[in-house]
Amino acid sequence: MSLRPVRFFSKSKESTLKKSDQTLKIGSCMTKKDAYYFPHDSNAKRDPKLLLLRHQLGAQGYGIYWMLIEDLREQEDYSLPVVIIPALAYEYNISEQILKTIIENFGLFEIEDGKFFFSPSLVRRMENWNVKKQISKQRAEKAAKARWDKALNENNKPQKAECTSNAQAMHKQCTSNADAMQSDAIREEKRREEKKREEKNTHIGACVEKIMTFFKFTEANNFDKLREATQFVSVLEHRNRLDYFLNQLDGYMRYKSESGEKVHTFARFLGSPDKYYEDGGWNARNWQEELKTTSQTSAKSLDEIMNNI
Repeated sequence: MSLRPVRFFSKSKESTLKKSDQTLKIGSCMTKKDAYYFPHDSNAKRDPKLLLLRHQLGAQGYGIYWMLIEDLREQEDYSLPVVIIPALAYEYNISEQILKTIIENFGLFEIEDGKFFFSPSLVRRMENWNVKKQISKQRAEKAAKARWDKALNENNKPQKAECTSNAQAMHKQCTSNADAMQSDAIREEKRREEKKREEKNTHIGACVEKIMTFFKFTEANNFDKLREATQFVSVLEHRNRLDYFLNQLDGYMRYKSESGEKVHTFARFLGSPDKYYEDGGWNARNWQEELKTTSQTSAKSLDEIMNNI
């Protein structure tokens, strides 16, 4: 199911697609606090789609992608009209054809009804962030109100005027505390997300290193192989196949070592990107089962030799 951003302007404005402040708000619709925070995975450059983008268009294409994401983020519905592409290309100082290629050819953006384009990833991330932000705010306000109500009840005694003043002062303090609690909750959520990303990056990095070591490649001398291995691992991780691959890799390495069978070339071992690498040598057989068969055969041969002595 594709993510479709919610439109906040009328059909008449949508149909005319005028480049006015009502339809396009480049740099004008975010608060200072919202502009300060923007969800961005630290390993975004290793996303399979972005790897292909970088491979074909280099750092320039990668930079243009994030410029588009930033401009989309500034829109209330996280989308922009297709007719603005020539103007954006002029602003980015690139050709219109390159910008269209980035928007249309890598699966990073979707075009709705031929009129608007948006990033499903951005829409999903911002919707999740807005929900978390609202929940944190509601919890903080609820806690602040409970403290304020408690203060009013405890101070509902003689010296009413003084107590009321104290309660009002406490109310202001509680409101301030609520804002602080909201910020703390957002920071804590960011910390947890960052920890998950770091763990994921570590797992991916260890897997890539294992492949490079097996084929006796180094980053300094075989950077192209490192890039291919990283793309390979990223695709498998995205398809929840990485743990299966690691089990297969362990069986593959041990089987080839014990059987003496020829190892696949690096390219044949990985497989084809257009087939999500499922046709690679790593997946040609169940290597753990092959290893068991080889081990049993070796043990049987050893027994026969001992019996003939």
